[in-house]
Amino acid sequence: MTELPRVAVLMGGPSTEHDISLKSGRGVVEALARRHWAAEAVEIPRTRSVEEACTIVKTELKRLGADVAFIALHGTFGEDGTIQQLCQQLHIAYTGSTAAASRLGMDKAASRKRFEKNLGVFQKTQIIICICNHNSHGRNFSLVKSGKNFWS
Repeated sequence: MTELPRVAVLMGGPSTEHDISLKSGRGVVEALARRHWAAEAVEIPRTRSVEEACTIVKTELKRLGADVAFIALHGTFGEDGTIQQLCQQLHIAYTGSTAAASRLGMDKAASRKRFEKNLGVFQKTQIIICICNHNSHGRNFSLVKSGKNFWS
């Protein structure tokens, strides 16, 4: 019988979506355990910087001898290409999109340009407002208004 890969389920992290990520991650660990997979939870504290969180992940993936990282991280750090890039650098397989696709998906203005240029998909006119260094992680982010009373 072939041995199943060792899975590190990454959850929590320095994100406003920390708590829901923990809930998702715990659900993944439970589901994998019911199917007899070797799955370990890697809980990343909310209070760490992105650099510290990367160090924690790197250390834990090596300690566990993980073959695969199941990314149950939400929001910044989990969906912006940061953790995906780290997994790529460590040559560890991971779930979800590539680092480049993740970065693009988190940047609404760049995504819109890519859809228009490559696919000819045009969207309603948007107002893009960039607020620099205005979040808890010292990163830039965009607010995009599209249509009536819809902000993302």
